[in-house]
Amino acid sequence: MEYISKLDEFETFVERIRKYGLLPTSFTGESKPSLLLIDDLPMTNGKAAFGRLKGCLHHLVNSTQIPTTILITDYGNADSAEYNARCLEELKLSLESCGACKVAFNPITVNAMKKILFRICQMEQRKKL
Repeated sequence: MEYISKLDEFETFVERIRKYGLLPTSFTGESKPSLLLIDDLPMTNGKAAFGRLKGCLHHLVNSTQIPTTILITDYGNADSAEYNARCLEELKLSLESCGACKVAFNPITVNAMKKILFRICQMEQRKKL
C-alpha cells in the first residue's frame, strides 16, 4: 500500500473541485444551491509544504465555481503558539490578497456553552446531566 500525505490528498481534492465542481446529489437532475465547507486543513511541516498549502488554497479561491467557506481556528497552542500564529496570519493574508473575505467570530466561552446547553435541555424538557 502506498502512502499519500494529507497535503497530497487535499491538493487532489481541490483540483477535482476546481475542475468539476460538485455533482448533483439527487437523481432528478435538479441542481440545489451548494456550499463547500473546508473545516480541516492539512498540517504542514516546513516552508515548502506550507507554500504548497497556500498555493493550493490560492488556486481554490481564484477558480472555484461554488461558494466556499474555509474555517480557520486560531486558538493558541502553548508549545508552538508563536509559529502557529505566524502561519495562520500568513495564510489569512494570503487568502485575503486573492479575494477571500474574512469573517471573524468571538470565541465561545465555557459559560456560554453551559447556558446554551441548559436552555436546550429546558426546551427539550430534559433533566440536567
